[in-house]
Amino acid sequence: MVFIHEWSACYSFWEYLWYLHETQIFFLVTTIGFTINSTKLYPLPINQQTD
Repeated sequence: MVFIHEWSACYSFWEYLWYLHETQIFFLVTTIGFTINSTKLYPLPINQQTD
């Protein structure tokens, strides 16, 4: 019973790490997507000056 309890705790720990990994990728993708969309909608003043 102790072995099973330790195994489940280790499994939940890896599941928690995987959850952090997934949320970091989701946050990274949304940040990159938002940055690309904002640069397309609102060009930088430097780009406007060069035009």
